[in-house]
Amino acid sequence: MATDQQMQPSLPVMSAGGIGIELSSVPQTQNITVNKDNVLQAAKIIQETGDADSYSVRVEQYLQSLQTLVDNLVTSARQYGYSDQQIADSFS
Repeated sequence: MATDQQMQPSLPVMSAGGIGIELSSVPQTQNITVNKDNVLQAAKIIQETGDADSYSVRVEQYLQSLQTLVDNLVTSARQYGYSDQQIADSFS
Protein backbone atom coordinates (compact mmCIF):
# COMPACT_ATOMS: atom_id res chain seq x y z
CA MET A 1 0.00 0.00 0.00
CA ALA A 2 1.41 3.35 -0.98
CA THR A 3 1.73 6.28 1.39
CA ASP A 4 -1.49 8.34 1.66
CA GLN A 5 -3.36 5.77 -0.46
CA GLN A 6 -7.16 5.73 -0.27
CA MET A 7 -8.81 2.58 1.16
CA GLN A 8 -12.49 1.67 1.09
CA PRO A 9 -13.26 -0.72 3.98
CA SER A 10 -16.69 -2.32 4.16
CA LEU A 11 -16.72 -2.02 7.96
CA PRO A 12 -17.31 1.12 10.04
CA VAL A 13 -14.11 3.02 10.76
CA MET A 14 -13.61 4.10 14.35
CA SER A 15 -11.65 6.99 15.75
CA ALA A 16 -8.89 6.57 18.28
CA GLY A 17 -11.42 7.44 20.99
CA GLY A 18 -13.57 4.47 20.00
CA ILE A 19 -16.44 6.50 18.54
CA GLY A 20 -17.74 4.81 15.41
CA ILE A 21 -19.06 6.28 12.21
CA GLU A 22 -22.76 5.40 12.08
CA LEU A 23 -23.62 3.27 9.02
CA SER A 24 -27.00 1.92 7.94
CA SER A 25 -27.69 -1.80 7.89
CA VAL A 26 -26.79 -1.91 4.20
CA PRO A 27 -23.01 -2.28 3.84
CA GLN A 28 -21.39 0.93 2.72
CA THR A 29 -17.86 2.06 2.14
CA GLN A 30 -16.09 4.83 3.98
CA ASN A 31 -13.05 6.49 2.45
CA ILE A 32 -10.09 6.82 4.77
CA THR A 33 -6.60 8.02 4.09
CA VAL A 34 -3.73 6.13 5.64
CA ASN A 35 -0.16 7.24 6.01
CA LYS A 36 2.92 6.10 7.87
CA ASP A 37 1.62 7.61 11.12
CA ASN A 38 -1.80 5.96 11.16
CA VAL A 39 -1.69 2.83 8.98
CA LEU A 40 -1.18 0.40 11.88
CA GLN A 41 -3.79 2.11 14.02
CA ALA A 42 -6.26 1.90 11.10
CA ALA A 43 -5.56 -1.83 10.72
CA LYS A 44 -6.12 -2.39 14.45
CA ILE A 45 -9.39 -0.43 14.46
CA ILE A 46 -10.73 -2.34 11.46
CA GLN A 47 -9.73 -5.68 13.00
CA GLU A 48 -11.41 -4.76 16.31
CA THR A 49 -14.55 -3.80 14.41
CA GLY A 50 -14.47 -7.18 12.68
CA ASP A 51 -14.06 -8.87 16.06
CA ALA A 52 -17.06 -6.92 17.37
CA ASP A 53 -19.08 -8.06 14.36
CA SER A 54 -18.08 -11.64 15.15
CA TYR A 55 -19.31 -11.23 18.73
CA SER A 56 -22.54 -9.75 17.40
CA VAL A 57 -23.11 -12.84 15.26
CA ARG A 58 -22.44 -15.11 18.24
CA VAL A 59 -24.86 -13.13 20.41
CA GLU A 60 -27.55 -13.43 17.72
CA GLN A 61 -26.93 -17.19 17.53
CA TYR A 62 -27.15 -17.45 21.32
CA LEU A 63 -30.41 -15.51 21.39
CA GLN A 64 -31.81 -17.77 18.66
CA SER A 65 -30.81 -20.84 20.67
CA LEU A 66 -32.63 -19.42 23.71
CA GLN A 67 -35.75 -18.85 21.61
CA THR A 68 -35.53 -22.42 20.32
CA LEU A 69 -35.31 -23.63 23.93
CA VAL A 70 -38.39 -21.57 24.85
CA ASP A 71 -40.26 -23.03 21.87
CA ASN A 72 -39.32 -26.55 22.95
CA LEU A 73 -40.47 -25.87 26.52
CA VAL A 74 -43.78 -24.50 25.26
CA THR A 75 -44.24 -27.66 23.20
CA SER A 76 -43.49 -29.74 26.31
CA ALA A 77 -45.95 -27.68 28.36
CA ARG A 78 -48.67 -28.42 25.79
CA GLN A 79 -47.82 -32.14 26.01
CA TYR A 80 -48.19 -31.89 29.80
CA GLY A 81 -51.70 -30.57 29.23
CA TYR A 82 -51.26 -26.83 29.70
CA SER A 83 -53.58 -24.72 27.56
CA ASP A 84 -52.33 -22.01 25.23
CA GLN A 85 -53.90 -19.46 27.58
CA GLN A 86 -52.02 -20.88 30.58
CA ILE A 87 -48.80 -20.81 28.60
CA ALA A 88 -49.42 -17.23 27.46
CA ASP A 89 -50.22 -16.15 31.02
CA SER A 90 -46.93 -17.61 32.23
CA PHE A 91 -45.07 -15.10 30.07
CA SER A 92 -46.83 -12.03 31.45
